Amino acid sequence: MRVTACRFCGVPTDVPHETQASCISALHNEIARMRDMVIRVKKPAREPEVCKEEPVAPGARDRNT
Repeated sequence: MRVTACRFCGVPTDVPHETQASCISALHNEIARMRDMVIRVKKPAREPEVCKEEPVAPGARDRNT
C-alpha cells in the first residue's frame, strides 16, 4: 500500500479524498490521533521515586566519624 498526502487536505492516505466531507473527517481523525500522542508523551509512565533520606554533602559522613 502506497501512502501519500491527500492533495486537498494534506492528510496521509492511500487515495486522495473525493469530497470535502472526507477531508474534514480525515482531519478530525488526524487531530484526535495527535491529541492521543501528546497525552501519551506528557503522561509519566511511572511515579517518580522519592528519596526519603536527608541530603548529605559529599564528604560530610567522613567528618562526623
